[in-house]
Amino acid sequence: SNITRLGINGVFRVGFLVSAGMGALCPVITEWIVNRQRGLIKLAAGNLAGEALSLDHFLFPWVMFLAVYFALQCSCFVGTDYHDGTVRNKIAAGYSRTDIYMANFIANAAAGCILFTSYIIPAWCAGRLYLGKLQVFTRSEMMTYILLIYVLMIALAGICTMISMLISNEALAVVLCLGIMVALLLLSIWMIYELDAPEYFEPAFEGDDTTYIIRGITYYMGDPNPYYVGGVQRVLYIFLLNFLPGGAFMDFFMYMNDTELFCMNVGICFLGAAFFAVVPTIAGVALFKRKELK
Repeated sequence: SNITRLGINGVFRVGFLVSAGMGALCPVITEWIVNRQRGLIKLAAGNLAGEALSLDHFLFPWVMFLAVYFALQCSCFVGTDYHDGTVRNKIAAGYSRTDIYMANFIANAAAGCILFTSYIIPAWCAGRLYLGKLQVFTRSEMMTYILLIYVLMIALAGICTMISMLISNEALAVVLCLGIMVALLLLSIWMIYELDAPEYFEPAFEGDDTTYIIRGITYYMGDPNPYYVGGVQRVLYIFLLNFLPGGAFMDFFMYMNDTELFCMNVGICFLGAAFFAVVPTIAGVALFKRKELK
């Protein structure tokens, strides 16, 4: 019944259409953005930065926005149960709270996989027509990344289902789900920014002798960078960037303007996604059994 309800859900239908349209347009839009940025760099520095980008760079950047929309879709879908009072009806009909919770989680996980499928198929077809074949990733690597995003969508379903099932107020659940998703992305941006600082000040181009004044201290090219993150702190940041769901999405987004993924460890990404799919679901079921349904 949840899958049937998902098919007629307005938020899901809009998301399906937007995902398909975004997938079809993402190769064209992404290439335009990258070429415009490089054109500005050429005007400013007299040279083009980076190497020619290919289909590999344009398939995944906009999945980050799909993940944010999916958080909205999950909370709205589950919140309807409370808003319409159907949770009580299901219990009165003899379904256990575990059945009700798991049915919502499975429906949300299926919705996430469907939304990503509606994105990746048009993106792949449009990308092949517009940009040609893969040039960086092998087919096995590409399939691994696609599978990773499916698992990440299931992980987001686990987090959002837990929040939405434990909070009866639909509006509050929507705000919390969106807030957590945005917070995960912002945390990933901050960690990438910290890790991206070079160990030493390096010239941007040959003959660059720029000096930097930081807190009253002048630094020259080749001097140690006081903001470089190293040691245990760097290892921790890299682990969290791969383990938390937002890290992989942000890494894919930044890859559209770079020649390689920042510091992605696929094994840790899968481990983190599995953790956030399973642990919130187990905790959510246990807490939902104790929840007082008004």
